[in-house]
Amino acid sequence: MGKYAIIMVFALTVTLGILLPNVFRAGYQSSQNYINYTSRTQAHNNASSGANIALSKFFFDTTWRDGMSNMSLNGGSYNVAIQNYGVNQLMFTSVGLFQSTRDTVRVIIQPGSFASYGYYSKVEGNITWVTGDTVWGPFHTQATMKISGTPVFMGRVSAFNGTNPKNSTAIFKNGFITGENVDLPLDLHDVENAAISGGKLFSSGDVWLNFNGTTVTWKTSANGTPTTTPLSTFAPNGVITTGNGNMHIMGTVDARLTLCAEGTSPTGGNVYIDDDIKYAVDPRTSSTIDMLGIMADNSVIITDDSANHNNVVIDGSIFCRTGGLTAENYSTRGISGTINLLGGIIQYQRGAVGTFSSSGGTVTITSGFRKNYKYDTRLTTSSPPFFPFTGKYQLVSWID
Repeated sequence: MGKYAIIMVFALTVTLGILLPNVFRAGYQSSQNYINYTSRTQAHNNASSGANIALSKFFFDTTWRDGMSNMSLNGGSYNVAIQNYGVNQLMFTSVGLFQSTRDTVRVIIQPGSFASYGYYSKVEGNITWVTGDTVWGPFHTQATMKISGTPVFMGRVSAFNGTNPKNSTAIFKNGFITGENVDLPLDLHDVENAAISGGKLFSSGDVWLNFNGTTVTWKTSANGTPTTTPLSTFAPNGVITTGNGNMHIMGTVDARLTLCAEGTSPTGGNVYIDDDIKYAVDPRTSSTIDMLGIMADNSVIITDDSANHNNVVIDGSIFCRTGGLTAENYSTRGISGTINLLGGIIQYQRGAVGTFSSSGGTVTITSGFRKNYKYDTRLTTSSPPFFPFTGKYQLVSWID
Protein backbone atom coordinates (compact mmCIF):
# COMPACT_ATOMS: atom_id res chain seq x y z
CA MET A 1 0.00 0.00 0.00
CA GLY A 2 2.86 2.36 0.80
CA LYS A 3 4.34 1.76 -2.62
CA TYR A 4 1.09 2.81 -4.30
CA ALA A 5 0.86 5.94 -2.14
CA ILE A 6 4.35 6.95 -3.15
CA ILE A 7 3.45 6.43 -6.81
CA MET A 8 0.28 8.54 -6.42
CA VAL A 9 2.16 11.35 -4.69
CA PHE A 10 4.78 11.25 -7.42
CA ALA A 11 2.13 11.34 -10.15
CA LEU A 12 0.33 14.24 -8.47
CA THR A 13 3.60 16.14 -8.11
CA VAL A 14 4.38 15.68 -11.80
CA THR A 15 0.85 16.72 -12.82
CA LEU A 16 0.94 19.83 -10.68
CA GLY A 17 4.40 20.61 -12.00
CA ILE A 18 2.95 20.60 -15.49
CA LEU A 19 -0.40 22.32 -14.77
CA LEU A 20 0.56 25.05 -12.33
CA PRO A 21 2.90 26.94 -14.66
CA ASN A 22 0.17 26.88 -17.30
CA VAL A 23 -2.36 28.13 -14.77
CA PHE A 24 0.00 30.89 -13.68
CA ARG A 25 0.69 31.78 -17.32
CA ALA A 26 -3.04 31.88 -18.11
CA GLY A 27 -3.67 34.08 -15.09
CA TYR A 28 -0.81 36.37 -16.03
CA GLN A 29 -1.99 36.56 -19.64
CA SER A 30 -5.54 37.33 -18.54
CA SER A 31 -4.22 40.09 -16.33
CA GLN A 32 -2.14 41.49 -19.18
CA ASN A 33 -5.09 41.29 -21.58
CA TYR A 34 -7.19 43.25 -19.13
CA ILE A 35 -4.46 45.85 -18.68
CA ASN A 36 -4.01 46.15 -22.46
CA TYR A 37 -7.78 46.40 -23.00
CA THR A 38 -8.05 49.09 -20.35
CA SER A 39 -5.15 51.02 -21.90
CA ARG A 40 -6.61 50.78 -25.42
CA THR A 41 -10.03 51.83 -24.17
CA GLN A 42 -8.66 54.81 -22.27
CA ALA A 43 -6.46 55.86 -25.21
CA HIS A 44 -9.50 55.69 -27.49
CA ASN A 45 -11.61 57.66 -25.03
CA ASN A 46 -8.91 60.33 -24.86
CA ALA A 47 -8.78 60.50 -28.66
CA SER A 48 -12.58 60.82 -28.92
CA SER A 49 -12.68 63.44 -26.17
CA GLY A 50 -9.90 65.40 -27.86
CA ALA A 51 -11.82 65.38 -31.15
CA ASN A 52 -15.01 66.59 -29.45
CA ILE A 53 -13.18 69.31 -27.50
CA ALA A 54 -11.44 70.56 -30.65
CA LEU A 55 -14.69 70.53 -32.67
CA SER A 56 -16.46 72.48 -29.94
CA LYS A 57 -13.68 75.07 -29.95
CA PHE A 58 -13.81 75.27 -33.76
CA PHE A 59 -17.59 75.78 -33.88
CA PHE A 60 -17.20 78.80 -31.59
CA ASP A 61 -14.45 80.19 -33.86
CA THR A 62 -14.38 78.75 -37.39
CA THR A 63 -11.10 80.57 -38.12
CA TRP A 64 -9.28 78.49 -35.46
CA ARG A 65 -6.67 76.13 -36.93
CA ASP A 66 -4.02 75.93 -34.15
CA GLY A 67 -4.82 72.45 -32.93
CA MET A 68 -3.98 71.20 -29.43
CA SER A 69 -0.79 69.61 -28.04
CA ASN A 70 -0.06 67.47 -24.96
CA MET A 71 -3.41 68.13 -23.31
CA SER A 72 -3.73 66.13 -20.07
CA LEU A 73 -6.82 63.98 -19.63
CA ASN A 74 -7.74 61.01 -17.40
CA GLY A 75 -4.17 60.11 -16.55
CA GLY A 76 -3.13 60.36 -20.20
CA SER A 77 -3.20 63.03 -22.90
CA TYR A 78 -4.32 63.91 -26.40
CA ASN A 79 -3.08 65.88 -29.41
CA VAL A 80 -5.25 67.34 -32.18
CA ALA A 81 -4.08 68.53 -35.60
CA ILE A 82 -6.29 70.30 -38.18
CA GLN A 83 -5.58 70.21 -41.89
CA ASN A 84 -7.30 70.93 -45.20
CA TYR A 85 -8.83 67.83 -46.70
CA GLY A 86 -10.58 67.62 -50.05
CA VAL A 87 -12.61 70.51 -51.45
CA ASN A 88 -13.76 72.86 -48.66
CA GLN A 89 -13.23 70.13 -46.07
CA LEU A 90 -11.22 70.00 -42.85
CA MET A 91 -9.87 66.90 -41.13
CA PHE A 92 -9.35 66.81 -37.35
CA THR A 93 -6.83 64.13 -36.33
CA SER A 94 -6.97 63.42 -32.61
CA VAL A 95 -4.38 61.07 -31.07
CA GLY A 96 -5.16 59.81 -27.57
CA LEU A 97 -2.37 58.55 -25.30
CA PHE A 98 -2.57 56.41 -22.14
CA GLN A 99 0.61 54.95 -20.69
CA SER A 100 2.36 53.46 -23.74
CA THR A 101 -0.83 52.99 -25.80
CA ARG A 102 -2.14 55.37 -28.43
CA ASP A 103 -5.32 55.52 -30.51
CA THR A 104 -6.40 57.82 -33.34
CA VAL A 105 -9.76 59.36 -34.27
CA ARG A 106 -10.21 61.28 -37.53
CA VAL A 107 -13.16 63.60 -38.13
CA ILE A 108 -13.95 65.26 -41.47
CA ILE A 109 -16.25 68.29 -41.62
CA GLN A 110 -17.30 70.67 -44.36
CA PRO A 111 -19.34 73.88 -44.68
CA GLY A 112 -23.04 73.10 -44.73
CA SER A 113 -24.68 73.64 -48.10
CA PHE A 114 -28.25 74.75 -48.62
CA ALA A 115 -28.40 71.89 -51.12
CA SER A 116 -28.42 69.44 -48.19
CA TYR A 117 -32.00 70.39 -47.33
CA GLY A 118 -34.89 68.38 -48.65
CA TYR A 119 -37.09 71.32 -47.64
CA TYR A 120 -36.26 74.86 -46.50
CA SER A 121 -38.45 77.93 -46.11
CA LYS A 122 -37.93 81.36 -44.64
CA VAL A 123 -41.67 82.10 -44.52
CA GLU A 124 -44.21 79.32 -43.96
CA GLY A 125 -47.27 81.55 -44.48
CA ASN A 126 -50.49 79.60 -44.14
CA ILE A 127 -48.88 76.18 -44.58
CA THR A 128 -50.02 73.60 -42.05
CA TRP A 129 -48.32 70.21 -41.94
CA VAL A 130 -51.06 67.64 -41.42
CA THR A 131 -51.62 63.92 -40.95
CA GLY A 132 -50.67 62.16 -44.18
CA ASP A 133 -47.78 64.53 -44.99
CA THR A 134 -44.41 62.80 -45.19
CA VAL A 135 -41.27 64.87 -45.73
CA TRP A 136 -37.96 63.22 -46.68
CA GLY A 137 -34.54 64.71 -46.09
CA PRO A 138 -33.34 67.45 -43.72
CA PHE A 139 -35.95 70.15 -43.03
CA HIS A 140 -35.53 73.73 -41.81
CA THR A 141 -37.72 76.78 -41.53
CA GLN A 142 -36.91 80.24 -40.21
CA ALA A 143 -40.57 80.58 -39.26
CA THR A 144 -42.97 78.65 -37.01
CA MET A 145 -44.07 75.19 -38.17
CA LYS A 146 -47.83 74.87 -38.04
CA ILE A 147 -48.75 71.30 -37.10
CA SER A 148 -52.09 69.51 -37.16
CA GLY A 149 -52.25 65.82 -36.40
CA THR A 150 -49.26 63.55 -37.04
CA PRO A 151 -47.25 64.52 -40.12
CA VAL A 152 -44.04 62.50 -40.45
CA PHE A 153 -40.58 64.01 -41.00
CA MET A 154 -37.96 61.43 -41.93
CA GLY A 155 -34.88 63.70 -41.73
CA ARG A 156 -33.47 66.05 -39.12
CA VAL A 157 -35.89 68.95 -38.49
CA SER A 158 -35.07 72.43 -37.23
CA ALA A 159 -37.35 75.43 -36.85
CA PHE A 160 -36.10 78.81 -35.71
CA ASN A 161 -39.41 79.65 -34.01
CA GLY A 162 -40.46 76.16 -33.02
CA THR A 163 -43.87 74.63 -33.68
CA ASN A 164 -47.49 75.66 -33.19
CA PRO A 165 -48.77 74.08 -31.05
CA LYS A 166 -45.54 74.05 -29.07
CA ASN A 167 -46.06 70.44 -27.96
CA SER A 168 -47.08 69.09 -31.35
CA THR A 169 -47.87 65.48 -32.19
CA ALA A 170 -45.68 65.47 -35.31
CA ILE A 171 -43.39 62.48 -35.73
CA PHE A 172 -39.74 63.51 -36.03
CA LYS A 173 -37.84 60.38 -37.02
CA ASN A 174 -34.39 61.99 -36.82
CA GLY A 175 -34.86 64.62 -34.13
CA PHE A 176 -36.18 68.18 -33.81
CA ILE A 177 -34.29 71.35 -32.85
CA THR A 178 -35.77 74.77 -32.15
CA GLY A 179 -33.93 78.10 -32.20
CA GLU A 180 -31.51 77.18 -35.00
CA ASN A 181 -30.86 80.23 -37.20
CA VAL A 182 -30.07 79.51 -40.88
CA ASP A 183 -30.96 82.55 -42.96
CA LEU A 184 -30.85 82.92 -46.73
CA PRO A 185 -27.96 84.87 -48.29
CA LEU A 186 -28.46 88.53 -49.13
CA ASP A 187 -27.49 88.01 -52.77
CA LEU A 188 -26.12 85.48 -55.25
CA HIS A 189 -22.95 87.36 -56.15
CA ASP A 190 -20.68 84.48 -55.15
CA VAL A 191 -22.32 82.30 -57.79
CA GLU A 192 -21.98 85.11 -60.33
CA ASN A 193 -18.29 85.49 -59.47
CA ALA A 194 -17.82 81.75 -60.03
CA ALA A 195 -19.44 82.13 -63.46
CA ILE A 196 -17.08 85.00 -64.26
CA SER A 197 -13.93 83.21 -63.11
CA GLY A 198 -14.47 79.80 -64.67
CA GLY A 199 -18.00 79.36 -65.91
CA LYS A 200 -20.36 81.18 -68.26
CA LEU A 201 -21.94 84.57 -67.53
CA PHE A 202 -24.62 86.20 -69.65
CA SER A 203 -24.33 89.74 -68.33
CA SER A 204 -27.91 90.76 -69.18
CA GLY A 205 -31.00 89.57 -70.98
CA ASP A 206 -32.72 86.21 -71.14
CA VAL A 207 -31.11 82.92 -72.19
CA TRP A 208 -32.53 79.59 -73.39
CA LEU A 209 -30.57 76.41 -72.52
CA ASN A 210 -31.36 72.96 -73.88
CA PHE A 211 -29.07 70.25 -72.47
CA ASN A 212 -28.17 67.10 -74.34
CA GLY A 213 -25.90 65.07 -72.09
CA THR A 214 -22.47 66.69 -72.21
CA THR A 215 -23.43 69.51 -74.61
CA VAL A 216 -25.75 72.49 -74.40
CA THR A 217 -27.70 74.22 -77.17
CA TRP A 218 -28.21 77.86 -76.29
CA LYS A 219 -29.65 81.10 -77.64
CA THR A 220 -30.30 84.58 -76.29
CA SER A 221 -33.78 85.17 -77.77
CA ALA A 222 -36.80 82.93 -78.18
CA ASN A 223 -36.49 82.94 -81.98
CA GLY A 224 -32.72 83.33 -82.10
CA THR A 225 -30.21 81.08 -83.79
CA PRO A 226 -29.16 78.24 -81.49
CA THR A 227 -25.52 77.28 -80.89
CA THR A 228 -24.39 73.89 -79.56
CA THR A 229 -21.27 73.80 -77.36
CA PRO A 230 -19.63 71.12 -75.15
CA LEU A 231 -20.28 71.87 -71.51
CA SER A 232 -16.59 71.34 -70.76
CA THR A 233 -15.72 74.46 -72.77
CA PHE A 234 -18.98 76.38 -72.30
CA ALA A 235 -18.72 76.39 -68.48
CA PRO A 236 -15.60 74.52 -67.27
CA ASN A 237 -16.42 74.91 -63.56
CA GLY A 238 -20.09 74.02 -64.10
CA VAL A 239 -21.65 77.42 -63.30
CA ILE A 240 -23.92 79.18 -65.81
CA THR A 241 -25.47 82.51 -64.78
CA THR A 242 -27.47 85.32 -66.26
CA GLY A 243 -26.52 88.50 -64.44
CA ASN A 244 -29.77 90.38 -65.09
CA GLY A 245 -32.34 88.29 -66.89
CA ASN A 246 -34.42 85.13 -66.92
CA MET A 247 -33.24 81.63 -67.77
CA HIS A 248 -35.23 78.98 -69.66
CA ILE A 249 -34.04 75.40 -69.22
CA MET A 250 -34.83 71.85 -70.33
CA GLY A 251 -33.10 68.67 -71.47
CA THR A 252 -30.85 65.92 -70.12
CA VAL A 253 -27.83 66.74 -67.96
CA ASP A 254 -24.74 64.54 -67.86
CA ALA A 255 -22.53 66.78 -65.68
CA ARG A 256 -22.33 68.69 -62.41
CA LEU A 257 -23.95 72.08 -63.03
CA THR A 258 -25.37 75.10 -61.24
CA LEU A 259 -27.78 77.26 -63.27
CA CYS A 260 -28.55 80.68 -61.81
CA ALA A 261 -30.79 83.59 -62.84
CA GLU A 262 -30.05 86.90 -61.14
CA GLY A 263 -32.09 90.10 -61.37
CA THR A 264 -35.38 91.60 -60.28
CA SER A 265 -38.69 90.06 -61.31
CA PRO A 266 -40.38 90.22 -63.76
CA THR A 267 -37.53 91.36 -66.03
CA GLY A 268 -35.02 89.04 -64.40
CA GLY A 269 -34.25 86.63 -61.64
CA ASN A 270 -36.54 83.74 -62.67
CA VAL A 271 -35.76 80.28 -64.00
CA TYR A 272 -38.42 78.86 -66.30
CA ILE A 273 -38.59 75.09 -66.71
CA ASP A 274 -39.86 74.74 -70.28
CA ASP A 275 -39.79 70.92 -70.33
CA ASP A 276 -38.29 68.02 -68.36
CA ILE A 277 -34.85 68.73 -66.91
CA LYS A 278 -33.36 65.43 -65.81
CA TYR A 279 -30.18 63.45 -65.26
CA ALA A 280 -28.71 61.19 -67.92
CA VAL A 281 -28.32 58.53 -65.21
CA ASP A 282 -30.82 58.06 -62.39
CA PRO A 283 -28.79 58.22 -59.12
CA ARG A 284 -31.36 56.00 -57.40
CA THR A 285 -30.40 53.05 -59.58
CA SER A 286 -26.80 53.69 -60.71
CA SER A 287 -23.70 55.58 -59.62
CA THR A 288 -23.40 58.93 -61.39
CA ILE A 289 -21.71 62.32 -61.15
CA ASP A 290 -24.81 64.05 -62.53
CA MET A 291 -25.91 66.78 -60.14
CA LEU A 292 -27.85 69.98 -60.81
CA GLY A 293 -28.52 73.17 -58.89
CA ILE A 294 -31.35 75.40 -60.16
CA MET A 295 -31.07 78.84 -58.57
CA ALA A 296 -33.13 82.02 -58.90
CA ASP A 297 -32.99 85.42 -57.30
CA ASN A 298 -36.77 85.24 -57.43
CA SER A 299 -38.68 82.09 -58.44
CA VAL A 300 -38.35 78.81 -60.32
CA ILE A 301 -41.43 78.59 -62.56
CA ILE A 302 -42.86 75.62 -64.45
CA THR A 303 -43.78 77.14 -67.80
CA ASP A 304 -47.37 76.93 -69.05
CA ASP A 305 -46.62 75.26 -72.39
CA SER A 306 -47.70 72.10 -74.19
CA ALA A 307 -44.62 70.15 -73.01
CA ASN A 308 -45.66 70.66 -69.38
CA HIS A 309 -49.34 69.78 -69.73
CA ASN A 310 -48.69 66.08 -69.07
CA ASN A 311 -46.35 65.82 -66.07
CA VAL A 312 -42.90 67.33 -65.65
CA VAL A 313 -39.63 65.83 -64.39
CA ILE A 314 -37.21 67.99 -62.40
CA ASP A 315 -33.91 66.53 -61.19
CA GLY A 316 -31.95 68.94 -59.01
CA SER A 317 -31.81 71.10 -55.92
CA ILE A 318 -34.02 74.17 -56.34
CA PHE A 319 -33.04 77.44 -54.64
CA CYS A 320 -35.30 80.54 -54.66
CA ARG A 321 -33.82 83.47 -52.75
CA THR A 322 -36.92 85.71 -52.62
CA GLY A 323 -39.65 83.56 -54.19
CA GLY A 324 -40.50 79.90 -54.50
CA LEU A 325 -41.17 76.98 -56.79
CA THR A 326 -44.42 77.65 -58.62
CA ALA A 327 -46.33 76.84 -61.80
CA GLU A 328 -47.18 79.52 -64.34
CA ASN A 329 -50.96 80.10 -64.46
CA TYR A 330 -51.37 77.39 -61.82
CA SER A 331 -55.04 78.27 -61.21
CA THR A 332 -56.13 78.46 -64.87
CA ARG A 333 -53.88 76.08 -66.84
CA GLY A 334 -56.01 72.99 -66.41
CA ILE A 335 -54.91 69.74 -64.80
CA SER A 336 -51.28 69.25 -65.85
CA GLY A 337 -50.35 65.97 -64.18
CA THR A 338 -47.58 65.49 -61.63
CA ILE A 339 -44.34 67.26 -60.71
CA ASN A 340 -41.81 64.46 -60.31
CA LEU A 341 -38.98 66.12 -58.40
CA LEU A 342 -35.78 64.39 -57.32
CA GLY A 343 -33.64 66.71 -55.20
CA GLY A 344 -34.73 69.36 -52.72
CA ILE A 345 -36.49 72.72 -52.47
CA ILE A 346 -34.96 75.74 -50.74
CA GLN A 347 -37.25 78.76 -51.01
CA TYR A 348 -38.16 82.04 -49.38
CA GLN A 349 -41.82 81.08 -49.35
CA ARG A 350 -43.65 78.06 -50.67
CA GLY A 351 -45.19 78.77 -54.07
CA ALA A 352 -48.44 77.42 -55.48
CA VAL A 353 -48.37 74.75 -58.20
CA GLY A 354 -52.08 73.95 -58.40
CA THR A 355 -55.52 74.23 -56.86
CA PHE A 356 -57.51 71.54 -55.10
CA SER A 357 -60.96 70.79 -53.76
CA SER A 358 -61.82 68.62 -50.79
CA SER A 359 -64.99 66.70 -50.09
CA GLY A 360 -65.55 64.02 -47.50
CA GLY A 361 -61.83 63.71 -46.85
CA THR A 362 -61.05 63.22 -50.55
CA VAL A 363 -58.72 65.78 -52.14
CA THR A 364 -59.17 66.38 -55.88
CA ILE A 365 -56.90 68.43 -58.10
CA THR A 366 -58.76 71.10 -60.11
CA SER A 367 -55.86 72.81 -61.88
CA GLY A 368 -52.09 72.64 -62.09
CA PHE A 369 -50.00 69.83 -60.66
CA ARG A 370 -49.94 67.07 -58.12
CA LYS A 371 -46.63 66.67 -56.27
CA ASN A 372 -44.28 63.70 -56.13
CA TYR A 373 -41.18 65.00 -54.38
CA LYS A 374 -38.25 62.70 -53.53
CA TYR A 375 -35.05 63.67 -51.73
CA ASP A 376 -31.73 62.96 -53.44
CA THR A 377 -29.75 61.49 -50.55
CA ARG A 378 -26.44 62.35 -52.24
CA LEU A 379 -27.12 65.98 -51.31
CA THR A 380 -26.50 65.17 -47.65
CA THR A 381 -22.75 65.32 -48.23
CA SER A 382 -22.36 66.69 -51.77
CA SER A 383 -23.72 69.71 -53.60
CA PRO A 384 -23.81 71.29 -57.07
CA PRO A 385 -20.87 73.57 -57.96
CA PHE A 386 -20.67 76.76 -55.88
CA PHE A 387 -24.10 76.24 -54.33
CA PRO A 388 -24.55 78.67 -51.40
CA PHE A 389 -23.26 77.68 -47.97
CA THR A 390 -25.33 77.99 -44.81
CA GLY A 391 -22.45 79.44 -42.78
CA LYS A 392 -22.46 76.38 -40.52
CA TYR A 393 -20.30 73.26 -40.66
CA GLN A 394 -21.55 69.68 -40.87
CA LEU A 395 -20.02 66.31 -40.07
CA VAL A 396 -18.99 64.24 -43.10
CA SER A 397 -17.39 61.28 -41.34
CA TRP A 398 -16.09 60.13 -37.95
CA ILE A 399 -13.43 57.43 -38.29
CA ASP A 400 -12.35 55.55 -35.15
